Amino acid sequence: MKRSGVCPKCSGARLLHVTQVADTTGELGEYVGAPLKTGAMASSTRAWRLARVPNAPDNERLFRPDGFAAGLVEAYLCRECGFTELYTRDPESIPVDGTVIRAIGPEVEER
Repeated sequence: MKRSGVCPKCSGARLLHVTQVADTTGELGEYVGAPLKTGAMASSTRAWRLARVPNAPDNERLFRPDGFAAGLVEAYLCRECGFTELYTRDPESIPVDGTVIRAIGPEVEER
């Protein structure tokens, strides 16, 4: 859908592009940026990231106490049948650490 503009399931052309898929959301109709609730109904509206990556030991600029999130997820969906495709923006920027994120395929050098 991202490139063709057509749903591969139903051939529909009424599509939506969701630029930031929510990792967790509030209640239906709750606006983004609404005050966060506490207790059992607590929620937040954060963009979904593909992975939590450990800090790069040689790069203090990327340091976070618990690592950092990489790979912003976006979606394309068909308004006719509901089929949804997920994509990760800028996949080349995701660091390969060999543990949380491992490279596979023909371009990988064997160690």
